[in-house]
Amino acid sequence: LYLVRHATAIDAGKFNGPDEDRPLTTKGRTELRQLLPQIAAEETPPRTIWTSPLVRAVQTAEAVLAYWAPGAEVRVTRALLSGSDPAEVLEELKHEAVTSPLALVGHEPHLGDLLARLLGEEGSLPMPKAGVARVRFRPETQPAGSFRALYAPGRAPVTMLRELVD
Repeated sequence: LYLVRHATAIDAGKFNGPDEDRPLTTKGRTELRQLLPQIAAEETPPRTIWTSPLVRAVQTAEAVLAYWAPGAEVRVTRALLSGSDPAEVLEELKHEAVTSPLALVGHEPHLGDLLARLLGEEGSLPMPKAGVARVRFRPETQPAGSFRALYAPGRAPVTMLRELVD
């Protein structure tokens, strides 16, 4: 699994419209244009991308498609909304015939909560904007995931969970 937090979006206080329509900023698009090709050079591209329906997440999913995973199938799911219970995504994963690798594009604090749950950690492991966490997912084990890497704009990849927790 790849957990992908949307890139920098227009500030809610400066946007005239509903929160779900807030788009990425130029900075956010640049973050993705710089980071995703680097990830593509190191990681197997996802075959499927699940995304929250909010504009900023969909735009991030489109960038994943363009810069890392051309030809991937894209699916919109409300289970990736910020206020959703991470258990909803895990339940969907159990019931879908998902080909791996799979990218889940969403928001904080949901992705940080999902990441912690997958890894058997307490609380949340916050994801940086435009961050991509790679987790080996085995739903039949407890915990169901093991941390492999975190990529984020402007920093070296984190490959040890303790670096992420510190």
